[in-house]
Amino acid sequence: MKETIIISTSSKRVVILTNREDLTADYVVVELTKRNVPFFRFNTEDFPRDVSISFNLGKSRIEGQFKSSELTLPFNEIKSVWYRRPGMPLFNHEVLNPGLKEYCIKESYYSLEGVWATIDCFWVSDPFMIRKAENKPLQLNVASNIGFQIPQTLISTVPADIKRFYEESDQNIVIKPVRSGGFKNKDEEKIIFTNSVTAQDIAAIDSTVSLPSIYQAKILKKYDIRVTVIGNNAYATEIHSQDYSDSVVDWRRGENPKLPHKKHKLPADIEGMCVALTKKLDLQFSAIDLVLSHDDIYYFLEINPNGQWAWIEERTGYKLTAALVDLLLCGRC
Repeated sequence: MKETIIISTSSKRVVILTNREDLTADYVVVELTKRNVPFFRFNTEDFPRDVSISFNLGKSRIEGQFKSSELTLPFNEIKSVWYRRPGMPLFNHEVLNPGLKEYCIKESYYSLEGVWATIDCFWVSDPFMIRKAENKPLQLNVASNIGFQIPQTLISTVPADIKRFYEESDQNIVIKPVRSGGFKNKDEEKIIFTNSVTAQDIAAIDSTVSLPSIYQAKILKKYDIRVTVIGNNAYATEIHSQDYSDSVVDWRRGENPKLPHKKHKLPADIEGMCVALTKKLDLQFSAIDLVLSHDDIYYFLEINPNGQWAWIEERTGYKLTAALVDLLLCGRC
C-alpha cells in the first residue's frame, strides 16, 4: 500500500470533482501538472470504497478530510474546487439486496452533498447554484431582464394554448425539453433534441401525452453561437449549423465534426450580458447558446452552467483550459 501523504499548508490543492470517464477533466489535469500545481482528482464513484470522508462539526469550526491510499487531504488545505461531472457512488457488495443497495447509494450521495455545502473555498461553480441555474424558465426570465432578446416562448401542457401559440407564431415553432433531453433506454443513452413542430403534430396534440414542454418561435438563423464564459471572460464560437440539413434546428444533431467552427467577435453589449448573466446566476463558468438571426439580432436560447468546452478549444484554438486553471488558481482575487 502506498504511504499516506499529509499535505502541508504551504501546498494547497485544487480538487476536481468528476467521474472516471470524464475526458474533459483530463485537459485540466494535464495543465495543472504542467504548472506543478498539486491537485486531487476525486472520481466520486470511488466513494466510499476507495476514498473515505470524515468531518467534525463543532460550535465554530468544521474539520474534515478526504482520504485515499495515496493521500490525506484536510478540507482546509483545499485551494479551490472544480465541480465538473461527479458520478454516483458505487456499491458492489453482492450481499446487499437491491433495495438496501439503493439506500446505501443515496446515503453516500447525500453525504457528499453535505461535504459540498461544508467546504469553504472557491468553487467553479457552487453545485447548488449550478442546480438552480439549470432551470430553463428561470434562465429565460433572468436573461430577458438583463437585456437579451429571447424567442417568444410558451411552456404548457394545454393543447388549446399550444395550438394558439402555433398559429400566432405563423405555424413556425420548435419544441424542446424543460430541463434535460438525456435519458436511458435499456441502458443506452438517448438525447431528445430540439425539433420543429409540424402541422401533423398540432393535429394530433389532443391525443398525445400531456408532458410539459418548451415551445418557442423558430428563429431563422445565420448560425449558432456557443459562448464559453470563464470568470470575467467570454469566448464566442460560431457553429455553422445551417450548412447541413440535419443540424439546422439543433446543431447537436448529425455529424458535428463536419460543422465549421470559427471564432466570433461579439458586440460589447452582448459579451457584457453573457458575463453578467453568468454572475447573476452565481456561476463562475457557463456555456451559453445564442443564435444570430438573418436580421443580425442575437437571441438567447439557454445557458448550461456546466457545459462541455474541450471540443471548442480543439476546433478554435481558444486557450480555455489555461483560462479555467487561471480561475481556479486565482479564486476570489
